[in-house]
Amino acid sequence: MTDMPPHLALNDDEDNSGELDSDSSDYEDDLPLSFDKPRHLEPIKGAEREEHSWRVKEKYKTHCVALVLCLNVGVDPPDVVKTQPCARLECWLDPNSMSPSKAIESIGHALQTQYERWQPRARYKQSLDPTSDEVLLF
Repeated sequence: MTDMPPHLALNDDEDNSGELDSDSSDYEDDLPLSFDKPRHLEPIKGAEREEHSWRVKEKYKTHCVALVLCLNVGVDPPDVVKTQPCARLECWLDPNSMSPSKAIESIGHALQTQYERWQPRARYKQSLDPTSDEVLLF
């Protein structure tokens, strides 16, 4: 048999009626001690933190959300070789299954719908494939 504590060891003899062995009372003395180093015995102290003055106490609410989508649907980036197969879905829609203008509108609407689940009271404004000047006006 393997070395097991007496209360867990089973004897093969049938005459054992479920009683513990006579030496089972001091089996705890034979067990190896774990976590007995001084670092395990000292009280646990939390790290001392100082309150930062820049941290804002009150919470802000999101009132307006700008969704700026620069997808350039139908235009491959220069100097990049597309791998096959590659990811095609944008916001769970395939932009190649429809015209580029319809695809960007559908993706923008689907993205706004998904964000409205998180922030239903916010106002949303979409900017679909904006120029650099249009982005600066935001």
